[in-house]
Amino acid sequence: MKRLILTLLAVFSFLMVVSAQDVDQAPPVLEDGEYEFELTAELNTSLFTFYAEEGDEVSISMTQDIDELDPFIVIIAPDGTVFAADDDSGDVGLSSLLEDLEIEETGLYTLIASSYIYIDTFFTDQWETQPEEQPYVLTIEGVSSTGDDEIADLLEGSGYVFMEDGFEETFDIDSDQQAVFFAFEGEEGDEIDIDIAVMGGDDFFNPIIHVFNEDGERIALDYGVDELELEDDGTYYVMLVDEFFYATVDYGTVAEDDVEASSGEVEVSFSQN
Repeated sequence: MKRLILTLLAVFSFLMVVSAQDVDQAPPVLEDGEYEFELTAELNTSLFTFYAEEGDEVSISMTQDIDELDPFIVIIAPDGTVFAADDDSGDVGLSSLLEDLEIEETGLYTLIASSYIYIDTFFTDQWETQPEEQPYVLTIEGVSSTGDDEIADLLEGSGYVFMEDGFEETFDIDSDQQAVFFAFEGEEGDEIDIDIAVMGGDDFFNPIIHVFNEDGERIALDYGVDELELEDDGTYYVMLVDEFFYATVDYGTVAEDDVEASSGEVEVSFSQN
């Protein structure tokens, strides 16, 4: 009996260590300023974060330097809900602008900088016809500053889940949490598999995963990843959403009405070798 108790305690302690694994490296963190970035034909969507406090008024614009780029930005709140999105509200034709957003919740916000044709898989047939280099200017105003020592707590508050080989867990995607974020450590040459199995949901539920490298560049967008070879050492990030998650808010001149968030249950499994 004593041996059984000790064994159970050992197993419990092991589970506690695994579950306590923290994500302490955030995707690129932006502060107030004007940034020059670039999308490419292969790395055509970027992941950023910023810290904001309740009561802040934040403005973000994404302005293209070439006519072929149609900017699209999405902000996800710390609780995983879509906070705001925009397609064509900027001063320059097709540019994106979110102006004077009043922050309702203190925490780490996620910013997706993309294009109308890159944000989902609807226009993948056009991707290969786009210019190799697609520069743009990203401007952000009104955010608060945070220290590096606070990042781990902020990531935990944003629900980041650490994954390692053999990970398997079920998650709910609905109006209360439209995005689930994961992170894992990878090395050059590693091959990863990420499977998402729909366990239930409404008729329109269509979950998809975005995979980003440490620099916030998207390296995969699919309904599952099979033998994806990593090109660099570092922390990688995964975003699980319904494919058209951004449509739950009015996202500018293209959108006539926002739609109700699709919902469902998804089992996520991860392997790495």
